[in-house]
Amino acid sequence: MMLILGLGLGISGYALRASKGTLRAVAIARFTTVAPVIVDGDTIRIDGMPIRIIGIDAPDSEPLRRHSGHHLRRLASRDGGMTCSVDLFARLTTGSRCRAPATSYGRADMSCVFNRNSADVAATMVAHGQAVDYRVFSDGAYRRRMVGAAIARQGLWGTHYPVMAALADRRAMVNERRCQR
Repeated sequence: MMLILGLGLGISGYALRASKGTLRAVAIARFTTVAPVIVDGDTIRIDGMPIRIIGIDAPDSEPLRRHSGHHLRRLASRDGGMTCSVDLFARLTTGSRCRAPATSYGRADMSCVFNRNSADVAATMVAHGQAVDYRVFSDGAYRRRMVGAAIARQGLWGTHYPVMAALADRRAMVNERRCQR
């Protein structure tokens, strides 16, 4: 009985490894539009689906929320809209210390790129000083861009430095209860 169970597990493991590429392709959720509805600097809607741009946080207080949203709207218009996706297979199988939740406040957490140039929306918003690196979900991927924007006083860093610095400090902290070891 143990031999049969071990053989079955071995075959299952081999089949899973062999079909990994197929499973990954099936597990990717993707939304594309040339005209996303921009809610604010880190939230959009595509076909009515609320999407949070993962890895960044834009200010939520007015008028900064309106300003970062307006900036993202201009970028999306200039660069032919956006494509947002999430690799559900990678989300389940990655060994990263901290994983992004599948949703936040009713929004799907996704990575987004601009259609025309495939530029990372999160990286662009951070580099333009409209959002900060949200380290617990980005693993610090946008930190250098954020520091560069702060030093150059880009975007909101130029007009609201203390607010952006406080937001960056809050988003730099890793909440250990959310992290997997």
